Amino acid sequence: MVKRIVILMFVVLFASGSAQAMNLSSSDLEKFIKTYHELIPFFDEYDDDGDDDDCFDVNVLKERFQESVAGRGEMQGIIRNNTYSSVEEFSEKAAHILRAYAAYGGMEQFNEFEKALATMSPSQQQQFKNSPAYQMLAEAKKQLASVPESHIQAVVPFISQLDELFEE
Repeated sequence: MVKRIVILMFVVLFASGSAQAMNLSSSDLEKFIKTYHELIPFFDEYDDDGDDDDCFDVNVLKERFQESVAGRGEMQGIIRNNTYSSVEEFSEKAAHILRAYAAYGGMEQFNEFEKALATMSPSQQQQFKNSPAYQMLAEAKKQLASVPESHIQAVVPFISQLDELFEE
């Protein structure tokens, strides 16, 4: 009986993990960039009071996109005109792309932080490691590790386009 429960737990964990797994291709990124660019004027009108701490949670990102498009026919039309079958499909892809983009930027910042930490004396390092700020950074590092490397590598060729897109 215990063996069945353990096997069932692994099946459930594998299924829930693979539900969040998705391949991102160059065409996915090109289509997202084009669609998002067309949606920018509408996002400017949308008041996002979301918490940026959730930028690595695919479900939260997906929900935010769906909320921002809900009941807005023009936005839904743009999404469908860019060959997405539904707002849900767009939201899913967008969530994974934004998460990978955030992880890419976060990894660069974390690498810079680690270099700075290495220049501190051992006592300064220990003092910092005991601080709440360090705990927050450790949590951020865990979240970075949760993003599939294949997703991060998929966004790398598009970083400058994504930077421009999000600066708009």
